Amino acid sequence: MFIQQILSYCGEIKTKMFFAFMIQVVFCCQIYEKERNLFPTEQEYYNVFMNELFKGEDLIYECKNCPENVTLWNAMNLIGKPYHTRYIFRSIANNKSNFVALSDNNTINIYNWEDQSLKIMQIIHIDSDLNCLNIIFTLNDEFLIDCYINNILQMYNLEGSNLKLVYQINLPLPLKTNIYSFTSYSINYIIYAQYYAEYQILTLLKQYNKTEDQSFVNVTTWISTFQDVEISIKGIEVNTFYVLNNPVILLLQITEDEKFSVWNFFIINPPSYQMTIYQSINKYSECDQLFLKSDFSIYSLLVCEDQLDQELYQQGLIYYNIVENAEIIQFYVNDLFLILQTNSSLMIISLETKTLLRQTSKEQFQNFTNSQIYFNQQSNQLFIFNQYTFVYQIEIPRLSGYYSIIDSNKKKDEIYIFAINNFGINICYVKLTIKTLNLNDQGIYQLYQNQIENYYTLQQKKFVQQIKNINGPLLEIQNNQNNQNLGIFKNITFSKIYDFNQKFQKIQIINIQTTYMVGIQNKSMTIYSFQLGGLIFSNSTIDLDIENYHILRDLQLAYQFQGQQVVLIIGINFDQNILLFYFATQQVDNVTILQNTTVQTLHFNQFLLTFNCYILMLDNSILLYSFDNVKQFKVDQQTIQNYLGVYVDFNPSGMTLNQQYQSSVVFVINQQNFIIFVIDFTLKMIPYGIYYVDYIIQQINIVNQKLILSYKCNQGLCFDVWNIQNLMKPFYEKQLMSVSQQKDINCYSDNLFYYVQIDQNQTLVYNPMMSYHQSLFTSIAFNGSYFSSTAVDGLSVLAFGNVLYSLFPFFTFEFVRNDDYQTFEYLPNTIYNFTIRSKLNGDNASYITNNQSLSILNPQLNIFIQNISITIKDGSDLKYIYTFNNVSTIGQILYYELQPEDDKHQICIKNIQSPVQLQNSIQNKQQFTILTAVNNLFVLQNYEQLMVFNTNVVLYLNQTQSCFQSYANNDTLYSFCQNTTNYYIISFQISNSSIIQNDQILYLPSEEMYLSESPFLIISDGIFFLTTDLQLCYYNFQSQQTVNITQCNTVGFQSIVIKNAQHYQLIVVFYVCQDNLNTLNYIIGNYSKINSIIEFQNNFSTLDILNIDFKNINNLQIEYFLIIKVEFKEIIMSITTNEQLGFLILLNINYGIHDKSKIEIKFQDIISTISPYNSADFQIVSSPKVQGSTLVIAFTNRKVENEILLLVYDLTDISQFSRSTPIRVQGGYTIPQIQSDFLVSYQLLTENRSKGNILVLTSSYIYYLNFSTFTFFLDMPLYSNDKNITFRLTGGNTYFTTISLIEFKYETQKGWFYGLSTIIATILIISLIYCWQRRKAQTDFDLNNDEWIDF
Repeated sequence: MFIQQILSYCGEIKTKMFFAFMIQVVFCCQIYEKERNLFPTEQEYYNVFMNELFKGEDLIYECKNCPENVTLWNAMNLIGKPYHTRYIFRSIANNKSNFVALSDNNTINIYNWEDQSLKIMQIIHIDSDLNCLNIIFTLNDEFLIDCYINNILQMYNLEGSNLKLVYQINLPLPLKTNIYSFTSYSINYIIYAQYYAEYQILTLLKQYNKTEDQSFVNVTTWISTFQDVEISIKGIEVNTFYVLNNPVILLLQITEDEKFSVWNFFIINPPSYQMTIYQSINKYSECDQLFLKSDFSIYSLLVCEDQLDQELYQQGLIYYNIVENAEIIQFYVNDLFLILQTNSSLMIISLETKTLLRQTSKEQFQNFTNSQIYFNQQSNQLFIFNQYTFVYQIEIPRLSGYYSIIDSNKKKDEIYIFAINNFGINICYVKLTIKTLNLNDQGIYQLYQNQIENYYTLQQKKFVQQIKNINGPLLEIQNNQNNQNLGIFKNITFSKIYDFNQKFQKIQIINIQTTYMVGIQNKSMTIYSFQLGGLIFSNSTIDLDIENYHILRDLQLAYQFQGQQVVLIIGINFDQNILLFYFATQQVDNVTILQNTTVQTLHFNQFLLTFNCYILMLDNSILLYSFDNVKQFKVDQQTIQNYLGVYVDFNPSGMTLNQQYQSSVVFVINQQNFIIFVIDFTLKMIPYGIYYVDYIIQQINIVNQKLILSYKCNQGLCFDVWNIQNLMKPFYEKQLMSVSQQKDINCYSDNLFYYVQIDQNQTLVYNPMMSYHQSLFTSIAFNGSYFSSTAVDGLSVLAFGNVLYSLFPFFTFEFVRNDDYQTFEYLPNTIYNFTIRSKLNGDNASYITNNQSLSILNPQLNIFIQNISITIKDGSDLKYIYTFNNVSTIGQILYYELQPEDDKHQICIKNIQSPVQLQNSIQNKQQFTILTAVNNLFVLQNYEQLMVFNTNVVLYLNQTQSCFQSYANNDTLYSFCQNTTNYYIISFQISNSSIIQNDQILYLPSEEMYLSESPFLIISDGIFFLTTDLQLCYYNFQSQQTVNITQCNTVGFQSIVIKNAQHYQLIVVFYVCQDNLNTLNYIIGNYSKINSIIEFQNNFSTLDILNIDFKNINNLQIEYFLIIKVEFKEIIMSITTNEQLGFLILLNINYGIHDKSKIEIKFQDIISTISPYNSADFQIVSSPKVQGSTLVIAFTNRKVENEILLLVYDLTDISQFSRSTPIRVQGGYTIPQIQSDFLVSYQLLTENRSKGNILVLTSSYIYYLNFSTFTFFLDMPLYSNDKNITFRLTGGNTYFTTISLIEFKYETQKGWFYGLSTIIATILIISLIYCWQRRKAQTDFDLNNDEWIDF
């Protein structure tokens, strides 16, 4: 039995769409578990994120019975009360403490934000004749405003309480403007952007104090066409401007002679019209992150500049799909959130999960389109300025706080979390049971009841299961199962992945895009690059010039981007005063050293590497140097006092930063405090804050957004965890379990784990992301003199003892199949569970999970045919007809052969019909490129002609046109064609005697069609087609209406009419998006027969089919889908996946009770499955074809180039199918390899059940095949001298053959003689009786001799 759908609670909300008809939008949220247990430790800051409890978007949460000191954070949390400004604003600006706001009433309002309250400071009135557009704060903390009057631009700043004119020029009023303040070559500049209808202007302004009437002068002007401008702040000397000129982004800089210079550009895809920029100090701080808005989505580019003659490093990532043509008014980003103000709503999107956290409509904020927003990227505070100004704290929705044991008699608390939609309706909830533990608790607890699952996997795929529902320290887990013949579960939580067989003195490992490991051995350095799983791409050994150096102290790795490649930076420390730097990059098969240098320094205690500098820690100062030693910066007691305004006795003893994330944030230990520094792009190490503790910090480590402080305590060595996600407000979160030792302990970390080496044989592994009670994850045996680790794709890679290991963050088991175990079962399975104990629990208490089952989908390539025995008793047994119905087979049998054991009986085998057989093949001399099945005929097509196959019917096309794709509907063939000026559709009426071109030509809009597997569909006087940029469109030939349907790159679609009424049709469009290939999407269209207008729903819906029953099969994706059958309320669809697993599904059409145009389509069940045909060797090459009750799938052989395999399936008895047994293959045929040949297309025609023809068009040949149920007829002899007559029936596929026997048994050898004797004896007896009767009657009359003779 397959996995049941997760229980969901849905509330239905009627909403008005942009179209004439109403549709119903269903807001649903799913819960993962109805109940969940929480086990915080006393005084621990405990988080429960809502996306761990609920699956859904745009939800509000409420907590019932929440404990004290615990807060439920929503995405938007109102701070204080709304402030009544009484103004509508055009522009706002902020300088950390104050806001300046330009209102529609021609006032400049100055507000102060302090103590969570907004206060008005000053209102400055502007001349009513001025039309002012924008206001900003300049770098010297003055605000600047641009105004227009009588085609004159005037700029003002504030002097006292009055506005002072600082710039004036004759220019007409633009559509909009932007003002930017920046520094270049140590000079403060203003960039002024003006957007006109036909062109745009960038003006460079510089403050110039010698003029009396104005303080800004026009330095240079750049006139061009562009859509948006953003400025980068990461240039050390020169800032870069990104100018969006779709489809190109230009990079502008200000030269030393103060001119605009385009020094680089790159092309963007998809085309975009708006953008914003963000520079993170926590991740990829070398780069700019550009967020761009296309027609349908928000996506990002990671742009890392190097030198002017280098290319740019770009990395694209789609974050969210949005409503088509939604205009973004304002656009903000930070490390956590993407905030969009569109023309109708405010959207808050999580960058980590790429989900919509909150969307507020204009009804919720007065006239929201006119609101001005400001987002503080450090504090996550969102200000919405309007007549009422709202301030919100933006958070990832979660339940968090410090828990305490208040009532010792109360064992646990019960609270409820409700998910609520925009209308205040509770649509689902989760019950949370909270038990607060003390620090000494070492018990095992269940977080939630694991569901009884029936898992499925494919024979060629790994099955991996992780245990996440158990809370306890230092767990050990044992597997139990019933069928070990099928295979066993192996614990791969910690496992070896590669053995170097080489000893190193020091080693470091880092993952960027590739994982790099550097090892030092004697006088050489070896650099490895590899991917997860242990496959080494390359390794290179470099001799080190270290004759004069003695002791190897440290090895550090960092990286930077140069052009399209990643440069690995290697720093080696000898004798605490010598540094060797190597810059290396990955080539095709080795690692190449680009540059190396040696630096002799002052004696230092520690050093660190970043992407653009190295840092030395001395006794009472820290020195920062650029790699060329041209720039340097010193941090000491005076530096800290200058920035923070407090005296600090600065004696640093340790420092760290996140090198894998390319962070610019440095954490420094300073006795009983730690100080946060940020390295800016001028290579200044600026103090952000100082934070005190009540102990002397021994060591400091980073695990993602957690800071781990180790210190000596009464228990031995203790560990505190601080949350550093918000660098402005880091806070203490919890402890980790302490260790009893205080000496000879080494601590390491990566972005998943914290490692504490307590002796030469044991290292404790902590997961600081977990709660205190389950943070002590496991222990590993440590051997070797070095340790290094890095996080890679959700797990950690560890290097020690000359071996690479992998470590998962959850206990992970892989099912290892027994390849020697052979079975004919389609779904062989094993039942299993896990026994869990804690190594710290003295009473040896254990927990046993629920039973689970694992079934492996057997492709059944190993085949079997049951022997047949027939007893001949009379003449009715002498003729035997073989079909599928009277023989039992197992597996995928493609062909059959029949032979007698000997030929002495001369038995006639009549009317033998193979499942699939080749009738003939001809060369494709005319180079046909299009094949269509229409009106029970095959039509071949090239640029010049149409031909009905196997006839003399030909139609030659106009020489000025070329046709590329065709579609059939009844007896009409539609072709997509092109001439010198237009794209259009022409149609033909097809019969076995003629091809007639219809007069009507259907012209298309300017978009060119994408030549794909699903080229176009014509329904209701309209055409569905893919454009070249993979957007699904509809065009109506009558009304000339064009509609863009999808908001993604579409890779496949099908449209069908599900209701045909008198005045309208309801059409459903199914499609799959390239960025989410495991879900099937659909959208409903209402087509009016009166005005030929179609109106689609504003929202598309998804059918998450693969994640219902096959969620544990990694990377399973929809490759093709095909509608098999449509009835009033049911759709049967075939789906094939990239792993060749295919299945038939049943979809239900739910019509609205009062309005039949309100439709929802729901997944009902899997009807049956189609076994894979060894996806390691074969690949589905084209969309499957169906006609009548026959399904045909075409494969190509991965190992034999150009070989094609056709498999035929019979779907006649679809109501009798079962998911536990696969759809049986009717037969198959292999088209052999032909050099330089490839499949163009194939089609099928069916005559009746399981009988028909297939035409295969390749680049070189045309193959004509027929198919039917395999049958044969045997004409047996009436008698035989042998007791048995036997035939050999051979069945086979690509890999195996099997033989069965058909045996005819004769009940007796002489039956014919005894039968004949019985007949003769009967006649004689009758004759004698007759004669005796006549002789007895002679007294009455004389016997007539003639009568006697006749007798």
